[in-house]
Amino acid sequence: MSCGVLIEGPAGVSLAARQTLLPGLFSSEPNNLFQRVMDSLPDGVCIANRELARFAFLEPISQVGNRRYLEQQLSQHLDQQLKSGARFGIILADLDKFKEVNDTYGHVAGDAALVAVARTLSHCLRASDVVGRWGGDEFMAIPPGVTREALARACEKFRRLVAQSTVRVDRSEMRVTVSVGAAIVAPGDTPETLLNRADQHLYTSKQAGRNRVSL
Repeated sequence: MSCGVLIEGPAGVSLAARQTLLPGLFSSEPNNLFQRVMDSLPDGVCIANRELARFAFLEPISQVGNRRYLEQQLSQHLDQQLKSGARFGIILADLDKFKEVNDTYGHVAGDAALVAVARTLSHCLRASDVVGRWGGDEFMAIPPGVTREALARACEKFRRLVAQSTVRVDRSEMRVTVSVGAAIVAPGDTPETLLNRADQHLYTSKQAGRNRVSL
């Protein structure tokens, strides 16, 4: 038996059953992973291989990029930074007390919360920005060409919109929040050093009481 789920708020989207959470939900979104992957492939690649490539980089529940996709994009952005000095930021966002959400409301509601967060993060960023699920209840975004101030504004907008949304599960209402850590790339950064800096800021947000942004 499926569980009725409704997400309301700034990131609102109606979800009548679990299958609504699966592929196709965000086909018209500006950060559509499908189109990004298609655009990156050579013209001579056949349709079947393009479909395989698309799903190789797709996280099926949240409909954003998976960890493999994020690692590839981070490596490419660092290569570009090394060659041209191009600036970019990195955002790590973690759902607060996600285990309690699953334990209290069930995994369908947990999936709905992941969808709400992924959708909100995509809407807070630009079409050129990379968005994906890093793993578990953690998401990552890579916005290029941002200042520290612009990155902070985007993070705070994202945090606020998630906190204002409501997920209704049958007769119950659920609210989720996110803790956010972000960093701007620095000369000499590797994936490990940049991720570690953003992760330390995420830890700061958690330690300060959750539902916060640290940069």
